[in-house]
Amino acid sequence: MAGLEVKDSEGEMKEKLEAHLKGSVPGKEDDFFNVSKYPKATFNILGSTKLENDPLGTHMINGELRIKDITKPVSFKAVIDLSSGVALKATAEPFVIDRTEWDIKFKSKKFFDDLKDDFVNDEIKLELTVGAVKAAQ
Repeated sequence: MAGLEVKDSEGEMKEKLEAHLKGSVPGKEDDFFNVSKYPKATFNILGSTKLENDPLGTHMINGELRIKDITKPVSFKAVIDLSSGVALKATAEPFVIDRTEWDIKFKSKKFFDDLKDDFVNDEIKLELTVGAVKAAQ
């Protein structure tokens, strides 16, 4: 989680937002991810399904995403490259999760009625690359 990166902002605004998301701003540790308390997020692959003629991916990857000790099922399209014969690389198309399902409620309209235009969108876009190497026999 320490590598969390904001992709749609630059400069000081980007740095401040990343610090807030990581929980490294005193008094705001629990607003989002609290990286010091929850340093890792994990994705456990449960299976995949081959896709035919899909421009966004060769496979649908199914698994469980764990953030802040909360695990939820997640599926996304990915391009799987097995060309080396030894290694696998799966690059996911950017996909969206609802942050509130992982108890990230800061300024969510689902939980606070009086926010007007001062809300934070519940949808988070994730980009993910998974790598694996065939075990030696």
